[in-house]
Amino acid sequence: MYDNDKTLLLELVRGAELTFQNAEQLFSEAVLLRKNGHLNRALFLHQISMEECAKIDILGAWATNLMSSGVVDLARLTKAIRNHKAKNYTNAYGEAIRC
Repeated sequence: MYDNDKTLLLELVRGAELTFQNAEQLFSEAVLLRKNGHLNRALFLHQISMEECAKIDILGAWATNLMSSGVVDLARLTKAIRNHKAKNYTNAYGEAIRC
């Protein structure tokens, strides 16, 4: 793995860590909303939190690809983590699709 690859890998890991923190905060806020009788808003935040978790899977798939082949297509990665369909597919089927 080249220095640039290591830098990119560290950036993917950092992105996954930040995304996890965001998902955890969204989930905690959803719990508070549910406890205070705001079920619809709680479900909405929970859905967003699940999409954040899917981003972690997608980032992991690209990190694995980087370590095995040295290739990461940043345009496709960016498209995948912005794509609601891709994130919901990842959550439903447990595998990241690369747009």
